[in-house]
Amino acid sequence: MARKLTARVALALVSTLTVAACGNVLVQVDPSNVPEEAAVAMETTVESTTTTTAPGVCDMSFSLSTAGVVADDRLDEISGIAFASTEPDVLWVHNDSGDVPRIFAIDLEGNTIGVHELAGAKARDWEDMTISDGVVYIGDIGDNKSKRDSVRVYRFSEPNPGDAGPIEDYDVLEFTYPDGATDAEGLFVSPEGQLVIVTKDPDGGARFYAAPVSQVWDGSVHELEYSGRLDLLPIEWVTAADANPDRLVLRTYLNIIGYPWPEGWTLEQVLEQRPCRLEAPREAQGEALGLRSDGEYVTVSEGLQSAIYIGRRPR
Repeated sequence: MARKLTARVALALVSTLTVAACGNVLVQVDPSNVPEEAAVAMETTVESTTTTTAPGVCDMSFSLSTAGVVADDRLDEISGIAFASTEPDVLWVHNDSGDVPRIFAIDLEGNTIGVHELAGAKARDWEDMTISDGVVYIGDIGDNKSKRDSVRVYRFSEPNPGDAGPIEDYDVLEFTYPDGATDAEGLFVSPEGQLVIVTKDPDGGARFYAAPVSQVWDGSVHELEYSGRLDLLPIEWVTAADANPDRLVLRTYLNIIGYPWPEGWTLEQVLEQRPCRLEAPREAQGEALGLRSDGEYVTVSEGLQSAIYIGRRPR
């Protein structure tokens, strides 16, 4: 379950717009977007970084616009979103904890097309989803108090969005972390074929843990491999993640940041770059982000009748 936050002006941030570099991350902080629990004192002058960014994300401009509004009152706490791989104008979404284990297909205007429940599954704290090669992955990875013995990822073939009924054919795999239980809200499949979980650390950092997608999905417990870390600002909790063959994007409460992913690069190499800030909407609690193969992205906030924002190349 995500922390319940409300946006307000952070009095601790004295400037109306602060640009800060933290490690290899460049972020633009809008105080009106700072959640109440994340309002902290922050240095406005920092050392510059010497890291570089490969071409791929920063040289592409995207225009953010509202596509529609989520109409279904059952979708009151969306924490995962992904573009359907078979229908260009369809999105898959799921709620945070408190809902039954189901996914919704909605159109870009926010209307529900179909609902699919995973028969016999559990939704302890579903936090993110991703689709790779027609396969859906859902991360039951939330752990606010860092007490879970293991976390779980569900895997199944992407259903027909317009169909209804239960999903009975799915795989499940449980994971542990090498350094103990932790909260996480980001999940993606890398171009290397790794299933990657991104943590939501209290200090603003984000750690990356990975496991091969190709391993046997037999319900057994596997230990994830530590694959890197970002040192973000304390208000920059990572709340969602996604990747395609040439880029990685991360959603935080304040920003959307992107990293080019050149062919043959490892995740560790990608994270050593200086990222780019993509246009992000002002959302009450943005915890869902999806990325399409062409680089277009979608984001939506928790809450009833939330707006669906899509970043597209200017046409």
